[in-house]
Amino acid sequence: MNQSTRRVLLVGLGNPMHEYSRHNCGKYVIDHLVYSLGYKWKPAPKVNGSLAEGLITLPIKPKSRVPPKPNNKDASLYSDSEPLKQSTEKKSTSPELPVHIQAFFLKSNEFMNNNGKSVRSALKLLSLPISSLIVFHDDMDTLIGKFSLKKGGSPNGHNGVKSIIDCIGSKDFKRIRIGIGRPEGSKANPLAVTSHVLSAFNRSQLVLIDSVSNHIYDAYLHNPPLLGID
Repeated sequence: MNQSTRRVLLVGLGNPMHEYSRHNCGKYVIDHLVYSLGYKWKPAPKVNGSLAEGLITLPIKPKSRVPPKPNNKDASLYSDSEPLKQSTEKKSTSPELPVHIQAFFLKSNEFMNNNGKSVRSALKLLSLPISSLIVFHDDMDTLIGKFSLKKGGSPNGHNGVKSIIDCIGSKDFKRIRIGIGRPEGSKANPLAVTSHVLSAFNRSQLVLIDSVSNHIYDAYLHNPPLLGID
């Protein structure tokens, strides 16, 4: 029975301080995930940050095997008096194959605008391709309490994502966008955006972020494609 191992790097973006600020929710969610999985952060001077690592095993749903249908050549072997009969053979299923996911987690000591340096160093240190990279970050265009998967594309004004693109020379990595909401009138007021992302969540908002963290934990264990692990 064949087995496969998938290696991924999950990165939580943020600043070295302001732990509970909106801009740090990528780090917050990754911390929650590492803690919930029972993994341990270890200092990683070579990437100017901390790394954690773990392995989980997931089953692949069994695939149905349908008996082959006779082609036209086969059909010609039957006479008109012997019409083809519908096969009564039941569909068979192949056994479930375990899939191993070796996940590395990274949180950088760099400031948001320089997170890309740590990501580039981690990819090199772990010999991982860019396609293995999944970045968790705050997103003002997503409501608080929601998250979504984005595959590649522009940074949408996020300086942490932009730093990664600049450092690794590619946009082709996945992002988990965690909603922090957008303040009214912020599109015409850059200072309002800065104030918003650096401000802390209130208690009720933090409950929503914890709910997102729990959903991401469940997805990691039971539905990894939801997080771009496929």
